[in-house]
Amino acid sequence: MLPAGHFPAPFLTRAATEPDRVLFRLGSAGRGEALTHGRLAEGARRFAGLVSGRGVRPGETVFVALKTSPELYEAFLGVCLAGAVPALLPPPSPKQDPTLFWTSHAALFRHVGAPLLVASAAHRDALHHHLGRDLIAVAVPEEARGGEAGPDLPPPVRDGDIACLQHSSGTTGLKKGVPLTHRMITRQVASYAAAIGLTATDPLVSWLPLYHDMGFVACLLAPLVLGCPVATLDPFEWLTDPLSLLELAAATDARFTWLPNFAFQHLVNAAAADDERRRVDLGRMRAFVNCSEPCKPATTAAFAARFASWGVRPDQIATCYTMAEATFAITSSAIGTPPTAVALDRTRLDRDGCAVPAGDGDDRVELLSCGRPIPGAAVAILDRDRLESGPLAEGRLGEIAVAGDSLFAGYHGDEARTRDVLRDGRYLTGDLGLELDGELFVLGRRDDLVIVLGRNLFAHEVEALVAEVPGVKPGRAVAFGIENIHTGSQDLVIVAELDGSDTDSPAVRGRIRTVVESTVGVVPGRIALVEGGWLIKTTSGKVSRGGNREKFVSTLATTA
Repeated sequence: MLPAGHFPAPFLTRAATEPDRVLFRLGSAGRGEALTHGRLAEGARRFAGLVSGRGVRPGETVFVALKTSPELYEAFLGVCLAGAVPALLPPPSPKQDPTLFWTSHAALFRHVGAPLLVASAAHRDALHHHLGRDLIAVAVPEEARGGEAGPDLPPPVRDGDIACLQHSSGTTGLKKGVPLTHRMITRQVASYAAAIGLTATDPLVSWLPLYHDMGFVACLLAPLVLGCPVATLDPFEWLTDPLSLLELAAATDARFTWLPNFAFQHLVNAAAADDERRRVDLGRMRAFVNCSEPCKPATTAAFAARFASWGVRPDQIATCYTMAEATFAITSSAIGTPPTAVALDRTRLDRDGCAVPAGDGDDRVELLSCGRPIPGAAVAILDRDRLESGPLAEGRLGEIAVAGDSLFAGYHGDEARTRDVLRDGRYLTGDLGLELDGELFVLGRRDDLVIVLGRNLFAHEVEALVAEVPGVKPGRAVAFGIENIHTGSQDLVIVAELDGSDTDSPAVRGRIRTVVESTVGVVPGRIALVEGGWLIKTTSGKVSRGGNREKFVSTLATTA
């Protein structure tokens, strides 16, 4: 009999009754490797035996740092079967300095106190070389293949027991650990599936890594609970060949896929260079879901227009507001209806913090709705400096606070940070937004806000402008604020990598200054042009504003 409350229980039931049913398919169309329920369950038992054989006790954390592979899925499930708590980490890529990578994780290993890491033999050897053998034990997948199998069923769990541990993607400081309980996972999957109409018969397609919440919940945990099949590309394969995702969607008759905003633009850019030679029919897709960062109307409009001949319609675009602290989804737009887009008067928004429709000739900001709260979730817009005053009126700009059935109880081993963000049952997200007609519009992070002489700028908006400047490498620009003691305000700082097409750096710098000043009305205080590879990225592939700000201050502040 399956233990009550365990989130993998539905998967284990299907593994016993439908062992030949495929759940995950890894790789491109025509050459993917099928992972059936039976194969996954067998592999999970082998990893459970490995974990238990290494002396890991129920409730202890086991890190898993493997590339997208059958062993990654089997190891995750195997840790669950052993009663331990899996925590997925990104393995280092060939481009990353192994010394910096492993030393940056040393504090995390010490903080969590995990007794075991599952990694490849090459990464085990690198970790031992850089951190020694005493910090954390390492097991390799080959050990599971020849070892004794573990139990068929996981041990019973109590209400609120931790099922797995998610970590943030930051590049500096200690990564934030978000414990997900069995109850949080099952409630989140049920609520979000109800909101978007996701069922066990809806195939999914993905390129997302599993060590961040979008891929982890939508493309691993939800399929394990619901049974919907997933066709998955390796993230690096997708980055070099983005159209392969659309080909895979057509080949597998997929219905849903989740993409951050930059991925929509990456697809548009790839198709523009391909001249329709790889066109497939995407008319049966139910939703391309834009989530995980501010959703931009111009990006989704460009995606729908560029792929109209591929069968993409505006009503196939959906949006979602997500974060690990709420397990995953908090809001969702209605499936089958284009998300609401608004154009607001930027001056009134900046000066008064209120949403006023933009008129002809007004400086405007265009926003895309992230929809309404899913069942069991709630959203409020608050003034961070006056929390006791309660939610702000509709149309007022403030910090987004969320509550609900899937909300976490605090960061792993970090009471101080937990106290700062959990107030009266609400999580203060650090995101700025507003509500209109019950729909949530997200503008950006509080810590992405740059204030120059009273003018509010969002770093991601500036970065999007700079990315279009000839001579700048696409996607390789970062904007942030540096305090200016002479003005009592901030200077807008831009660091951008050159793409090698223009050797005239002053000309590129002039173009950046012109486009920023002309568009947002602020002259950048400093512009630094750097060679390719200079910028620091997070493990999720995004440019790290905090990390690059620190690097700028320590290396370029006196010369830029």
